[in-house]
Amino acid sequence: MQPKLFITNEQPTTIVADFQTFLNYFNSYSPKLTKTKHQLARKDLCSLYAQLPNLGLEAKETDTQSNYPVIQLFTELALKLQILKKEYKRSNLFLTLNEQ
Repeated sequence: MQPKLFITNEQPTTIVADFQTFLNYFNSYSPKLTKTKHQLARKDLCSLYAQLPNLGLEAKETDTQSNYPVIQLFTELALKLQILKKEYKRSNLFLTLNEQ
């Protein structure tokens, strides 16, 4: 019989706390997405990355969202779960909290 897996903020990873930190970013900001790939802009990626110290990845200011696999995962997960939504405002696309 396999032991049960308990996920807390400390064990086995901090991914739950990191996901909450990721979502908290959208309480304060509604970042504009890039026009071509509809991804987070570099300045928002850098800001988010600074708030997620447990990622353990080296990232440069010139990296795109695909170079941040955990942020990419969190974005896709939040969109699929309808926590976040893509929303047009004045011909620009933004990523915002879904307030349903």
